[in-house]
Amino acid sequence: MTDGTRAAEPTAWSLTAAQSAAFVEAVVAVSREVGLEPILRRIVTCVTDLVDARYGALGILDAERIGLADFLYVGISAEDAAAIGELPTGRSLLGELIVDPQPLRVVDLATDGRAGGFPAHHPPMSSFLGVPVRVRGEVFGNLYLTDKRGGEAFTETDEQLAVALASVAGVAVENSRLHARVSDLAVIEERERIARDLHDTVIQRIFSVGLALEGMAGRVDDDAVAVGLRRAAGDLDATVRHIRGSIFDAAGASTARPVARELTEFIDEVAGRAGMATSLRIDQDLDLLVGAAGLDAVTESLFAVARDAIVSMREHWAVDRADLAISVGPELTLHIDAAAVDPARTGQRDEWLADLHERAAALGGRMAWNTHPTGVEILWTVPLTAS
Repeated sequence: MTDGTRAAEPTAWSLTAAQSAAFVEAVVAVSREVGLEPILRRIVTCVTDLVDARYGALGILDAERIGLADFLYVGISAEDAAAIGELPTGRSLLGELIVDPQPLRVVDLATDGRAGGFPAHHPPMSSFLGVPVRVRGEVFGNLYLTDKRGGEAFTETDEQLAVALASVAGVAVENSRLHARVSDLAVIEERERIARDLHDTVIQRIFSVGLALEGMAGRVDDDAVAVGLRRAAGDLDATVRHIRGSIFDAAGASTARPVARELTEFIDEVAGRAGMATSLRIDQDLDLLVGAAGLDAVTESLFAVARDAIVSMREHWAVDRADLAISVGPELTLHIDAAAVDPARTGQRDEWLADLHERAAALGGRMAWNTHPTGVEILWTVPLTAS
């Protein structure tokens, strides 16, 4: 990339084991920290370490969206910050990111006219990487990384990692806002509406991050890092279960979960990101027999199995289409009929099938799969008993 130009379309991830581990740490930090500012500061610290920058910051836009209302930074001591004086307000190069919120890399700030120079006592900085933080499509602020160690320029992989961590920051902001609104409201109808908002936005985005982690796990060569990535995806599943529990506690015990709608939207999103076509047929009694019965363990396992099957079949078996069907009665059965481009690849790195089996066994159920002339078939069955 030439000095100061905008980013091209990102290519495939190319991460070292250390980078993958740091990315996992940053994602999991969102569910561990309490309070929005500590989460955002933790993300800034993680992304700064991840791209090997000396300095990192998150500038938060003001209400008019023309400048910065707050500026969280790492890499500069309190004494040096006091000597520098006033925090940035979003002018010069930082202002360009506000006006045009797209990823931006600069090789050398000293030769870029948009940089505008530094105030007295400011440490020297050379390379620059900036990416926007979006919440529901609107820019909340920008991540800034400067002075890559070793005197090198920030790379396209650095940019991809910063964009990924910016999306995690956006999830944290939205989660914090929605939870704050829920805690402040006393009218039950409004609490129910916000609970639905939590479900329809935050949960789906956390699932998306989990899906990205699962995909990364299949592309790294270090087994320990792959295990860590999958464990982080599992931690995010646990976070989703916690949020869902809070939602239905707030909405009232009599509220039935719209499992059919949740699952339809979720599978569409997972399949879209995996690049695979899917269809879904659901028994009309799913909401009545599962959503209204409080079978959260069954529901969460169903979501996890659907996600793992779609992602893994696409990645390991080269499946390009899968037809899913769910039937309910004394048992819930998920039937997947997948058209595989190369069925001979089944059996290669298929440990994910064991995970599906373990999820079924944990609920007293079973799982079976087999190949056929046009692809593969999976049957995942669990009893519908309250847990």
